[in-house]
Parts: sequence; C-alpha cells; structure tokens
Amino acid sequence: MDPKVSLIIPVFNAEKYLAQCLDSAIRQTLRELEIICIDDGSTDSSAEILKQYAVRDSRIRVIHQENGGPGPSAARNRGLDAAHGEFIAFMDADDWCEPEMCETAYSLAVQHNAEIAQFNFYEEENGTSRLWKKSLKETRLFTEPHERFVSVEILALTIWSRIFRRTFLVEHGIRFPEGCTWEDNYFSILAGLSAHRIVHCDAALYHYRRGTGFTQNQGWSRLFPDEANIYLHTIPIWTAILRDTEKLELSEELRKELLFRKLKVLSHTFRKLAAPHQKAACLEMIRRALTFEDLRFLRDPGDFYLPLKIKIFYAWLFDQKGAWLGKLWLGKRPDISKKRK
Repeated sequence: MDPKVSLIIPVFNAEKYLAQCLDSAIRQTLRELEIICIDDGSTDSSAEILKQYAVRDSRIRVIHQENGGPGPSAARNRGLDAAHGEFIAFMDADDWCEPEMCETAYSLAVQHNAEIAQFNFYEEENGTSRLWKKSLKETRLFTEPHERFVSVEILALTIWSRIFRRTFLVEHGIRFPEGCTWEDNYFSILAGLSAHRIVHCDAALYHYRRGTGFTQNQGWSRLFPDEANIYLHTIPIWTAILRDTEKLELSEELRKELLFRKLKVLSHTFRKLAAPHQKAACLEMIRRALTFEDLRFLRDPGDFYLPLKIKIFYAWLFDQKGAWLGKLWLGKRPDISKKRK
C-alpha cells in the first residue's frame, strides 16, 4: 500500500540540527508515511546520522548524491522522483515539526478535496519562538484565483508550510528550478495558481529556524563562491514565474499583480540586497530580465496602482523622464550597456 504522505528532506551539512528534524519526522501521528532523505553531498557527519536513523525506522529512505546546488532544488526534485505518497510534504534539515503536522494537513486536504493544504508556522531564532506575523487565524478554503495567490503569499511562499497532492504536481509538471535559490517562490506560486482548491489550517505545525538554512550554510558558500549572494537569484526566478504562468490564462488583474511583484522584487534586489561590487552586474541582469510585457505595464499600468518608487527606479534605470529623482535617491547609475541584448 502506498503511503499517504511522502516527507522529503534535503540534507546538506546539517549535523547540528538533523537529529531534532528526524525525531520530529518519525514521531508523526500519521503512520502511513515515507520519509525520503536526500544527502546532497554532505561533508560532515550528516550521512552517518541518516544511516543510523534508517536502521531505527524502516520508513526512512536515504538517497545519496553529489551536491546539486546552488540551493536544494536538485535534491528536492530527486525526492519527488522517488516519492510514492498520495501527498508530498517538505522539511528543511535544520527545522522541526509538530507530531500532528502530516495527519492534520492530510485529513483537511482529503476532507475538502484540495490539491494543497497549508498551515501556520513558528519562527525560531536565538531561543525565541514567534508565530509568523501573517498567520491566518481561521481554517478556510480558497477557490478563487486571486484568493489562492494571496493565501500562498501570506505564508512567505514557503513550501514546508503546506502539502501537495502528488498527482496534481505530476499533471502540471511542477518541479523546482535547478541552479539557483529562491526556488520555493517559483514552486509555491506555480502550484498555488495551478490548483483549484487550497485549504488552510489555523494551527501552527512547523518550526522554521532562521539563519541556518541550506544556503546560509558555510560549506555551500565554499562550493559555490560565485553564488554567495543568493539574493541575485530572485531575478531569474521571477522571470521564470512570469514566463511559466502565461499558460494558466490568468485574469488581467492577477497578471498585473504578478508583473508588479516582479518589478518590485527586481528593484528591491538592487536597492537592498546586491553587494556594492555587484551593483552594475545586478542592473544588467535586471535589464535582460525585463520583457516587452513588463515595459508595457510600466508605461501603462491602467487602473493598477504603481507606487512612485517603482516608477522612479525604472526611469533611473533607463535614463528616462524623471530619472533625476532616481539620481537624488539612488545616486549615479553604474555604467551598463544602453542597448538591450
């Protein structure tokens, strides 16, 4: 009999927290569970810890691979390929979950015939546990497209705060983009907009440990020194989101919402996240990422409210009318090619 839930855990140099993660996985009240751990080329004792737990609990399956980074996408995709469960759940190896996480989410998804069931989570930092600030306080079913998008975004576009019907993911070809980080943004938005029914549980069932994740790992940074600033990966990720949601035939309103989010993320990446020595390269990446659809929306957003900061940033980027305000705000623009390639 196939398991009700496949719990996928990518592991890379997580020896400090891995036991707590696995303990919470094997203590799930849902017994029809398979736990798929992908050792993504760890160089610490993570592989040995996984081996010990697999001996203790036959539901744990360990897969070893060379590191597929940057980020955990390749490991998660490997887990998707190996999964047999009716639903797919994810954990990060430095986090932990409540014992009833899988059972509660699974029961709700089945009860409401939903492709996705989601739940609130705690942020853990320096010994302090805080309920996520945008947690929804009621159990609720979302069926309207814009509602589904908002419900996914409210939980910070995380994948470990929800479970997904496996046949739904296969049917829509939803997988993680490899070779970059921020892959959970892509996966969550594509899944949320492709689904017809998303049910939200008001309980907080997951504990997210801040500042210790896959891409914050120093070993990862040594493997991929050129990718150390993971924030630049938001640019290709949001480019892919806009590209791959075209096939979904979204309403004009929702399409504009996505265009705005892309423009906002790209400008924020330059202003707040790119390191000083990356500014010129970041601007060139942004210019290449902008499509004619983006530019048309900038010129004529219709009745969609486009904040002044967004308008000023892109006028400054392309040296158009109003660029002088950008110079006062952002300073002299780094030298980049004026011709779009």
